[in-house]
Amino acid sequence: MKKTISLVAVFTALAMLCVMSVSALPTWTVDKSSVVTGDYKWDGNSWTLPSPAPITATYQFQASGKGFAALQESEALGQAWLYDYHNQLTSSDSGSLFAGATVSTVNDPATTPGTAYTQFAFGVQNTGHYSSSQLVVTGNGFADISHSAVFTGDFVSKNFFCVNDCAN
Repeated sequence: MKKTISLVAVFTALAMLCVMSVSALPTWTVDKSSVVTGDYKWDGNSWTLPSPAPITATYQFQASGKGFAALQESEALGQAWLYDYHNQLTSSDSGSLFAGATVSTVNDPATTPGTAYTQFAFGVQNTGHYSSSQLVVTGNGFADISHSAVFTGDFVSKNFFCVNDCAN
């Protein structure tokens, strides 16, 4: 009888371990931030590149969730005043995300010899199991944009942000 009870206890413990490991989903987080600089500044008499260089734009992307996720991103860096970023996040279960950008024009053409406002484009396309949404903001000058979404099941989110390099 002792041997039977011991075997039942062992099999029960193994079954509970299997159920716990199957029901516990992995969790994940993404935290991305970018800063665009390099614009010369008009000091009233001449163009200078201060150190640190003035910020033309910032971008943030944050996401978290359960299940299995895949993140693909493409980013063009290295040139002053230019930035181009694209990503796609796919998740097998629920999650949430935030994307935001701030854009400024360092040399306002109305008050300096500057010739152009900063140009930008910001976009989000979310697809959930039963619904989808899309947001695109384009313009020039100054902007403060933010977007957040909550997903109750599997989802795909495609995001882009560009500054003075928005041909793609």
